[in-house]
Amino acid sequence: MATNEPTQPYSTETEIEAVVKGFEDCSTPKQDFTHARHLTVAVWYFWHSNANALEKMRESLLRFLRHHEVQPGK
Repeated sequence: MATNEPTQPYSTETEIEAVVKGFEDCSTPKQDFTHARHLTVAVWYFWHSNANALEKMRESLLRFLRHHEVQPGK
């Protein structure tokens, strides 16, 4: 497990919202956007916008990758 992986479940919705916000505004460093956080955002999108969650996740992830200069094929 990477050192940046959460070790405890989220305690509040505010903690989850902070993960989503950091991802969306690209303030989360690329090394801190772990698999667990990726899944957190994906579930948040599904829960709050299930009709277009896949497209929203795809667009947001591509923006995040461009911002951090990561190749989209990674």
